[in-house]
Amino acid sequence: MALNELGERFAKLPVRNKYLGLILGLGLMGVVFYMLFYSDLVDKIGKLERDRANLEIDKSKYEEKKQKYMAFRAEVKKLMRKKKALLKELPTTAEIPSFLQSLHAQAELAGLNIQTFSKQKEANRGFHAEIPVRMAISGTYHQITRFFYSVGNLKRIVTVRDVLLRAPTNPAKARGNKSGVTLDAKFVASTFRFIEKKAPPPRQRRRGKRG
Repeated sequence: MALNELGERFAKLPVRNKYLGLILGLGLMGVVFYMLFYSDLVDKIGKLERDRANLEIDKSKYEEKKQKYMAFRAEVKKLMRKKKALLKELPTTAEIPSFLQSLHAQAELAGLNIQTFSKQKEANRGFHAEIPVRMAISGTYHQITRFFYSVGNLKRIVTVRDVLLRAPTNPAKARGNKSGVTLDAKFVASTFRFIEKKAPPPRQRRRGKRG
C-alpha cells in the first residue's frame, strides 16, 4: 500500500533526515492547527474582550443614570413632603365650616363676646384665593391679643387686617371687670386656599372629509 511504502522509505532515511522531516511535519500540523482552530479562537476571544469592554461602558452609564434617577426621586419625595405640608396651611378646598369653627373656638377660649361674624365673598388672587370673614368682638385687651395669637398659630394660614380697637359705647361695658377694661374690636380675618390649574381637555382628532 502507498502508506506502507511511505513508511518504508521514511525508515530508510538517515536519522538526521528523519528528525528534519518530523520537525517539518509538526510545523505543518501547527500551521494547520493555527489556521483552522487557533486563529478562530483568538478572534472569538478578542470579540469577547470587546463585548466585555462595551458592557463595562454600558454598566458605567447605567450606574450614572441610576444615581441621577435616585437623586431625582429623592428630590421629588422632598418636594411632595413640602407640598403636603404647604397644603395643610394652604389647602385646595375652602374648608369654610372648619375655618369658622376654629375662629369661634379660639374666640370662646379667649373669653371674647362675638358680636358679628360675616363671611365675605371669596377673592381670586391668582394662584390662591382669599376667603375673608368680617368680625366684631368685645373683650379685654389681653383677651383680644390672646385671640390674635391663637389664630396666628392655627395650622392653616390666617391673616388679620383692618383692625379697629375702641372703647365700647355702652357705659356698662366701659367700666370693665377685674380682668381689665372691655374694648370693642373690628377686623377682617382671612384664610386662603390653593387654586389648582385644571389640565386642558384632550384635543379631539378632526375627522377628514370624505370625498
